[in-house]
Amino acid sequence: MPKCEPFCPCGNHIRDFFLAAKSGDYELAASILYSVNPFPELTSALCDHERQCRGHCVKNRMGAPVEIPSMEAALGKAFPRPTAVKGINGKSVAIIGAGPASLSASYFLAKEGYSVEVFEKEQGIGGAILTGIPDFRFNKSALSSIEADLRKMGVKFHLGTKVENALELKKSHDYVLVAVGAEKENKAFLPQAEGIVGGLDYLRNPEKAGDAKTAYVWGGGNVAMDCARTLIRKGKRTILIYRRSRAEMPAAKAEIEEALSEGVELCELTNIKDVHLLNGRIDSMTLIKMRLGEPDESGRASFHEIEGSEETVPCEALVYALGEKPVLDLLIDASIEEGYQTSKPGIYLLGDARLGAKNIATAIKEGRQCAQEIIG
Repeated sequence: MPKCEPFCPCGNHIRDFFLAAKSGDYELAASILYSVNPFPELTSALCDHERQCRGHCVKNRMGAPVEIPSMEAALGKAFPRPTAVKGINGKSVAIIGAGPASLSASYFLAKEGYSVEVFEKEQGIGGAILTGIPDFRFNKSALSSIEADLRKMGVKFHLGTKVENALELKKSHDYVLVAVGAEKENKAFLPQAEGIVGGLDYLRNPEKAGDAKTAYVWGGGNVAMDCARTLIRKGKRTILIYRRSRAEMPAAKAEIEEALSEGVELCELTNIKDVHLLNGRIDSMTLIKMRLGEPDESGRASFHEIEGSEETVPCEALVYALGEKPVLDLLIDASIEEGYQTSKPGIYLLGDARLGAKNIATAIKEGRQCAQEIIG
């Protein structure tokens, strides 16, 4: 197996579709790609290729990795997504959420003749792509094409529809898939106060930073980068606080470089120790310097406070992006039994709802594998 493939979270057969393309059979190459990844327009644009496929390409030794995302994008553009379906098999599936895991499951189930209905509380599909990725980073018209193709395959979308209880849907469907994503933001010790806003909340409504001339972003992932780059576009001096060094940041390298080139200031090896309020809104913060230690369970360097390095700085606006986790109240105490099946018969859990916040490619794989578990 080529070294790039184990690092593709989606499981793309990279070698096979490149060999087909090299032989001149681009239609076969596209077929191989679509067999595991129905949404190359998403993965080619949004995957962290430097940490995934391209970053482990053997041709890196010669200075230039294979352009895997460019090939994905080209094949997706040149050859329409296959939308042929088998005859209806009489089985119905309800899917809660319309993020990448849900869309992937919908695609593979509809192909096999399942009647699929998707229930989404937002007015459009895409999940975090729709609500959490700024327009300047991704052209969301791709979501319209995906929705049109899935509708062509018979998938029904109930947009603007919030489901409170997965078991209620089970009464009218053979299977229920819970793919609600990870939307509950980690607040750490931060209080509820004016001027303090979660990253996902801010990306939904960039006016929440108010008229602050300077804004701080706390975090080092892609959500933090998206928030910082949005704040820059709002004309604010933007300072990114991260407790480790730039090298340990989980955000895509390209996103970090874009943020810094646009004027985001990086305050690395620094953490927030406390925030101070005045009349119900943030007024200042106590920062503390950090030092790196031995690798922790994540494989990255551990971090430790440097005693006596505290500094209090004024703060008008703080956007925190410290990770997210799913809220699964609608599952009513269901637990994973094996694979994607929960302890409630016929109810499945997938994507970020099962794994916690991951990435686009992993979500697509989750949807495909959950569908395959149902299809058998």
